[in-house]
Amino acid sequence: MPRTRVAIVGEALSIRVEHYRLPWLDLAVATPDLELAFHALRDVAADVMLIEVPTLQRGSARDIRALARQIGAQRIIVEYGYGPQRVEQELRAAGFSLVRAPLDIGQLEALCLLPASGVASGIPAVVSPASPPAPRLFDNKTLAAISVAAVPLDCECPHHLSDLLLRLGNFETYSAECESRGPADAALHRYLKETTGTARALLETAMQRVIEAEGISLPA
Repeated sequence: MPRTRVAIVGEALSIRVEHYRLPWLDLAVATPDLELAFHALRDVAADVMLIEVPTLQRGSARDIRALARQIGAQRIIVEYGYGPQRVEQELRAAGFSLVRAPLDIGQLEALCLLPASGVASGIPAVVSPASPPAPRLFDNKTLAAISVAAVPLDCECPHHLSDLLLRLGNFETYSAECESRGPADAALHRYLKETTGTARALLETAMQRVIEAEGISLPA
């Protein structure tokens, strides 16, 4: 297995990672906290950077992005305790992997050995679906009819699917209409809309099969 060069920011995280002595991991450098990391990681090259922070705040998110640009790692993994949802979304939109503490060995290996994400710059690089999602097949009126339709067997799948599709369709619309504060925010909302639309389109295909199998009549 090819070896992965890893830089670690955080004392507790460093101790746990070093304890496992992972055969694929080469430790480039370990530094105790984010404040010291900019100096400690100067001129350090690494494939992966692991960062431990107790909380995610605006300041820590800014520092993490700046450090990501400095080190140029292919993957940034942030272990944190708590943080505002808005800051979590900002970092995920930039391509960082966020994991609630404590990061276990299985999560560590899965995240470190994923293919490179191409977000070493720390600049938002949200990957949208390969093609725009298809328009909705079922409007809310049709979904409401399906949700109350009688089915031959004691099966609630059509009703549960209609509920999921209703929620996804509403969130897709919400994402498109949500207020954006700037280009990064607009990119995030566009990503949310397109990703939700892709999930909705997949479930609509499933719904078509269920409708056919159960012989459900749709309203005109």
